[in-house]
This record gives sequence, C-alpha cells and structure tokens, in this order.
Amino acid sequence: MSKLSKKDLSPRERLFCYHCLQTGSPKEAALRAGYPLTDAENQGVLLMMKPEITAAMEEIAAAQAQRACLRDRVKEGLLRLAFDPCTDGVRLVREGDSLTSGELEGMNLYTLAQLKRTKDGLEAVFFDRFKALEKLYEICREEESASASENSFYAALRQSAQELEKPERHG
Repeated sequence: MSKLSKKDLSPRERLFCYHCLQTGSPKEAALRAGYPLTDAENQGVLLMMKPEITAAMEEIAAAQAQRACLRDRVKEGLLRLAFDPCTDGVRLVREGDSLTSGELEGMNLYTLAQLKRTKDGLEAVFFDRFKALEKLYEICREEESASASENSFYAALRQSAQELEKPERHG
C-alpha cells in the first residue's frame, strides 16, 4: 500500500480518520470532525465507503501500532531494570565457577550491565535502578503531555471545521 499524501484528504477527512480509529464509531468520528449532528451518521457511512479514507485509516493504525509497540518494549525493559531482582547476578558472582550450565541458563541476569573476571574472581556491575526509574517517569510525563497536546490539536481542528460550516458573514 502506498503512502497517501496529505493532499489526498481534506483536514476534516484526516480528522475523521483519527477519531474513527479512536472511537470505532463513524457517526461519533464525523461529529468530532465537525460534521453537523443532523448529517453525522450519513456522512460517517459515506466517508467509510471511500477507499482513500480506509487506506488512510490503515496507515494511521499501522503507524500508531508501531510507535506503541516500540514504546511499550522500552517501558517494559526499563521496568525490568528498575524492579527485577538482582539475586541471580549476586549468586553468579559468589558461586560462578560452581554453577552448572542449566543453572546459568535459568538465571535472570537482565539487571547485570557488565561482568568481568578479575584476579580475585568475578566482578559485576548492575544497571542503575534510579536512572531507569527517572527515564520511566520522563516517558510517562511525555505521554501525558502528548495526550494533552493531541486533545488540544483535535479541539482546534474541530473548531476550524465548525467555522468552515458557518455561512459567510458580510459586514
């Protein structure tokens, strides 16, 4: 599927696509995109019948899923760094040479950043849990900010679409 140009859809149609993906309701999406209440249901159905609308919705959904997947994986990794136990790493340092390969394979060493063999034995460096928590907090704040910005963006687009519906006034 080829990427659609922003010129292929009007701003109101793009807004409809985002809202339809968000709500799952063509009527609600049409209302949120600024179509009049009296015509929203009919307009939602007509828009859903346009191939360029469904193609745009597929592209938007794929992009959102990809961003969400990566964000979720990063957050999952940071959560593990912050909260996974480090007991297996400590056990590895203490009992390293006496552990069997089966025991080693079953260990959770996710929090282990570095392992070195020194003349005195094994030396372990663990990831900084506090830094992982700080980064998690930062990501959560960015998500909250993005959500608020997105809502204000949609509100501005909705208001603009409503202004387009008003008859021109000549003074």
